[in-house]
Amino acid sequence: MDGLLTMTLNLRQEGCMLHRQSKTFDAKQFYNTREAAAHYLQKKELLPKEVTAFRCIPQNAKILDLGCGTGRTTEVLIKRGYQVIGGDISFRMIQAAKHQDIDTPLLVNDACSLSFRAGEFDVLVFSGNGIDFIYPYEKRLKALYEIKRVLRPGGLFIFSSHNHCIPRDKDGLKPFLKTLLKKRRNVYMDSHYCWGAAKVYLSSPSLQIAEIERVGFKLIKLIPRRLLKDIKALGVIGLIDSYVYYVCRSL
Repeated sequence: MDGLLTMTLNLRQEGCMLHRQSKTFDAKQFYNTREAAAHYLQKKELLPKEVTAFRCIPQNAKILDLGCGTGRTTEVLIKRGYQVIGGDISFRMIQAAKHQDIDTPLLVNDACSLSFRAGEFDVLVFSGNGIDFIYPYEKRLKALYEIKRVLRPGGLFIFSSHNHCIPRDKDGLKPFLKTLLKKRRNVYMDSHYCWGAAKVYLSSPSLQIAEIERVGFKLIKLIPRRLLKDIKALGVIGLIDSYVYYVCRSL
């Protein structure tokens, strides 16, 4: 495993270069590789946005950590005293998480067809922008309705999602302007990572909020980067911050 980790770390850093969209993408296949698992095993700490978002979780909550990967957020939530079940679409991710000796059920689960009872959880966490790798859009909507189904009324849905923000390099500028001029929103773009290419969903805070409200959630907290915490204009946040966290309540 050490050799594999070293090899993975020496590969080029995951990028945000956007290219012309391919026609198909399978998130299960994309994440179900040793290279992907090795990459995520390096990530241990909560990000600042996650620290803020997780403060909203009530005591004694039963949590489904969906898209748990190799157990980064799962382990943190367990240490805080929550009852947690980890779920991920990737068998290799779940196996890697189990090797971390995380003391909780870790299950292979598809967000579009969750193997849990209605209203079983107080909180569902979908971190790391994991929901943006559900393709096509119809499956993303199906996942949102499944998430609402397994949450109790009043339960919390905490997730992060990419914005269609101003690109940081010239390679992303052309597709950004093309999409902007055509007034397209809620699009998938190809993004390249050290172990392969993925289709990533890009939206904006205002459109994302409208989407979750249609499914039956109410936004209770929007969490951008710290420098933007006092900015109220969703359009500004969406253009500057590459992703934000949403804390929503199931109605």
